[in-house]
Amino acid sequence: MPISTRALPALLGLGLSCLAACDEATDVLTQDGADAASTADRFLPPGGDAFEPGLRDAGADAAPGEFGALCTAAEDCASGWCIELVERRGCTTLCGQPEDCPEGYTCAAVRNAGADVTLICVPALNLLCQPCEADADCQRNSTLDRCLTVGRGTFCGGDCSQIACPEGFTCSDVPGEDGQSTRQCLPTSGRCAGCMDPDGDGYGEGGDCAGIDCDEADSSVHENGTEVCDGRDNDCDFMVDEEVTLPPGTCSGVGECVQAAPLCLGGAWDCRYPGSYESPSETRCDGLDNNCDGAVDEAFDFQTDARNCGRCRNECLYATADGRCDVGLCVLSACLPGWIDLNGNAADGCEHECIVQSDTDLPDHDNVDADCDGIDGEVERAVFVDTLSGDDQAPGTREAPLRTIAAGQTLAAAQGKAVYVSRGTYEEQLTLVEGVSIYGGYDAGRGWRRDGGGETVVTGNTTAARGDRIGQPTTLQRLRLRAEDAEGEGESSVALVLVASNGVVVEDSILESGHGGPGRPGMDGNAGSNGAAGGDGQDAQDSANIFQDCDRRGGGGGGQTMCPDVVTSGGNGGTGGVNDQDGAQGGTGMPSPGNGAPGGGGGRQENECGNSGVGFTGEPGGRGEAGVDGAPGAGPGLIVDALWVGAP
Repeated sequence: MPISTRALPALLGLGLSCLAACDEATDVLTQDGADAASTADRFLPPGGDAFEPGLRDAGADAAPGEFGALCTAAEDCASGWCIELVERRGCTTLCGQPEDCPEGYTCAAVRNAGADVTLICVPALNLLCQPCEADADCQRNSTLDRCLTVGRGTFCGGDCSQIACPEGFTCSDVPGEDGQSTRQCLPTSGRCAGCMDPDGDGYGEGGDCAGIDCDEADSSVHENGTEVCDGRDNDCDFMVDEEVTLPPGTCSGVGECVQAAPLCLGGAWDCRYPGSYESPSETRCDGLDNNCDGAVDEAFDFQTDARNCGRCRNECLYATADGRCDVGLCVLSACLPGWIDLNGNAADGCEHECIVQSDTDLPDHDNVDADCDGIDGEVERAVFVDTLSGDDQAPGTREAPLRTIAAGQTLAAAQGKAVYVSRGTYEEQLTLVEGVSIYGGYDAGRGWRRDGGGETVVTGNTTAARGDRIGQPTTLQRLRLRAEDAEGEGESSVALVLVASNGVVVEDSILESGHGGPGRPGMDGNAGSNGAAGGDGQDAQDSANIFQDCDRRGGGGGGQTMCPDVVTSGGNGGTGGVNDQDGAQGGTGMPSPGNGAPGGGGGRQENECGNSGVGFTGEPGGRGEAGVDGAPGAGPGLIVDALWVGAP
């Protein structure tokens, strides 16, 4: 069979003379462990086994030992090699390249028992890509040719360690069982049996195809293709879209899309997202990631959206005002005509119904908000004071009032305003400031309304308020000026003292003075009359024995004087003397201290008991007690020399 001749390189220093002289048995190498004897029958180097009788070609006419001569052993051949020829066994010859061999033969490498390689002429049989089961099936030309897996089957390769591969084949390293690789000619296409495969996927018609191909226009469709949801038979099993797997990324698994239930319908995947799903952008504010982009309600600006202020569905709606969203909080934008926000509470909007009557609005007795600024009076022309929530370091506005009236007067004087005072008790003495009016009765806790009946009470010292030389209009309205009780002798308690202050106007106010101080002590009374002389003291009792004590005699009774409103008397006389002791001093006159005089002295006693001396005369009565307080004045008092003076 004609084949493509493989060019043989030089022997590369192989010692042919040594090979001819060796007599070791041939070492036949096979890829799949085939019996070495089958190859030895074809290649018999010196010392090899003889051919079995009956296998010789009796028609051979070559000279003994020459190329083609019949042989039974290597010793029968001049080259030392007895091989299997085309139809018989005979001697071959050594070669260095294919041209050295006769027609129909080629130069091939064989290995002897010593693992040395020798080039000899062998029949030129083209075994490349021929089916095989073992290396021996391929070693008709060379003991180094191997049976290899090529494509879907096992086919013969060819040794190319010394000889180049023919066209269409590539010399490649092939691992061996002993760990040593050999050089073999393998088809460049990677196939020996052939495969009709227009789409180049390795599947089609032919023994070398990997399997059937039911669509040569699509390389992804073949016997081992992956079935996908596309309405086609991708794995050539005559079924469409069976047991398909959802490709990653086909359906979202974020947000509401985690509830997807994908299904292959009509050759396409239907993710079957829940009813809350929206695409491409969200139109519902519900706290959900409706379009499955990893963000929740990102289409809504909770900082400025009046329909979703701070959170979903929190609408800034007011019955009497427009609302807006400011940094996530609902605030009033503007009141509707005829309404104002009286309490500053955005929760109830503009709760005060009001129609503008005048641009000027001084506080009045009827609490009318004429300019509809939310209070009876003018907000822009007032300093606000509240003892409960105020702070004297505050700016004095409705939202940040001052605490004391005095601080309000100071700020109002500097700004040309009036002072509006909330209900409560202000413990401070009020000193009027010319031109600074004070209006009480407001209620800071109710948006500075003035119709609640709350009192503004000013109490401080025995004079609650004082004005000196107030000539400019200065109004005190809806105040209770309460003076404290006086404690000093003759001290007065006055609610309001005005000195040369014809500019002061007091309206709808209560002036309440306290108790005046106690009166001064009355003048001393006249001296009382002298009491009558007391009676004589009794004599001492005589005694028979001068060594015994003498009894003491009592003194005489005091004299009495009858006064119109009190009885006075002199003191009783003193007791008599005894045992050389004088009698005692007489008793104190009545009343004491008062008008009675003391009684006389007791009688004297000498060395012996006897009569005591007569008691002395009582002294004049002392000073009378202080008189009781005088009755209060009968009238309201008078203004005398610009000062208030109580009626006598």
